[in-house]
Amino acid sequence: MIRFRKITKKNYWDIVDLNAGDNRKFVAPNSEFLLSAIFNNRLLTAKAIYYNKKPIGMTYFYNTEKYTFLAQFMIDKKYQGKGYGTLIFPKLLNLIKRTCKPKQIELNVGRTNKFGISLYKKNGFTILKGKKKNPKEVRMILSFSGSR
Repeated sequence: MIRFRKITKKNYWDIVDLNAGDNRKFVAPNSEFLLSAIFNNRLLTAKAIYYNKKPIGMTYFYNTEKYTFLAQFMIDKKYQGKGYGTLIFPKLLNLIKRTCKPKQIELNVGRTNKFGISLYKKNGFTILKGKKKNPKEVRMILSFSGSR
């Protein structure tokens, strides 16, 4: 069973030690995102992803003035390629909807991250044209209620 849990002193090192493997070129280390969450007072939206009581990933999202930004979605290398991302991502979107009540969700994904782009498209995201801060990334958006 998939669960999203708070990151606490008790599970902090388990989450920091998760390893994206070859996909680490697409995601920053969890420790960096946790520091950002702490310094920006957003720790409540940094979540450990558990499968049957075992930490297998991490996510971090937060509201901006215009949208909710999904800053991190990572699965440990031991669990990649086994369908966990496909199983977890729709549940994550539901969590974001309940927590942030967004009109839209935006994220950045590595331009060469074919799996990530495919996963996000399958869940309703489209590529946002013209909003490029980093040429190595693609900005994607999921809108609700006809916004944007």
